[in-house]
Amino acid sequence: MTLIKTLRTPKLFNIAIFDCVATLISAILIGKYIFKFNNIFDMTIWIIIVFAFGVFIHYLFDINTMVGYYLGINDKPDRKDDNQKMNMN
Repeated sequence: MTLIKTLRTPKLFNIAIFDCVATLISAILIGKYIFKFNNIFDMTIWIIIVFAFGVFIHYLFDINTMVGYYLGINDKPDRKDDNQKMNMN
């Protein structure tokens, strides 16, 4: 198992906790140090925008995600292990 797959193993509501935490930390760092957001309202709006942008990009490239599935914009993603995918070919 690769490092990224290991990091994405813990899930909450079938959404990888690592992905959400990495997005949150990135949004906070970019908001604080690049856009100089100093109040909680601006930072909260920025975090919502970053998550929405991520959902949009996944939708644009037709990548099914659990967040998109819960929002009703894509099908439920296929969560088969890579080994199972290789055996099917």
